[in-house]
Amino acid sequence: MILRAKAVAVAAVLLALPTLNACMAPMPPVSVTRFHNASIAPPHAPGSFAIFDGAPGAAATLDASFSGAVARELQTLGFTRAATGATPDYVVRVDVARAEAPADNRGGGVSVGVGGGTGGYRSGVGVGVGLDLSRLLAGDSSRIATRMRVTIAAGAGDGAPLVWEARAEALARRNSPAAQAGLVADKLARAIFSAYPGNNGETISVP
Repeated sequence: MILRAKAVAVAAVLLALPTLNACMAPMPPVSVTRFHNASIAPPHAPGSFAIFDGAPGAAATLDASFSGAVARELQTLGFTRAATGATPDYVVRVDVARAEAPADNRGGGVSVGVGGGTGGYRSGVGVGVGLDLSRLLAGDSSRIATRMRVTIAAGAGDGAPLVWEARAEALARRNSPAAQAGLVADKLARAIFSAYPGNNGETISVP
């Protein structure tokens, strides 16, 4: 009975290892750049928000992990999610580009793994996402690059001014736990909203 109990305990530990490895997966630093609209104060809590994937009219192709991670960070800051049908104080849009170099890549282009990023939606405040992640990958076929852009407009409707914008990008080794969409989404969202709202135009590295 004692040997059997020990065997069961060992088996339980082995089954838990993948989960523990995922939780402790080493994540490289994230590069973050944020911009403010000089004529309008950055969004501040309390305030309600509605969140969308991609630009208006774009097909919803993003993994919901990314917009979900952004929503959680906003709620941590004191913002509240607007009720269905209610007019939000802020409209948040999340664009993401994920790409990996082909196995035989020799410094050429990249293949887009999950899309939705347009790079063109109201990009006047600062940065766009774009889908060309060649600079990040730099021919490294062992890594996956992810770039996330978050924009916040004051109010709903086509005329609502964009008041805050951020971009974060990170690399992870292919097939590693750190490359999983959920972990990457959480890491990028936390980096984007760290020391919110951040300094206008400044690029920082977040561990």
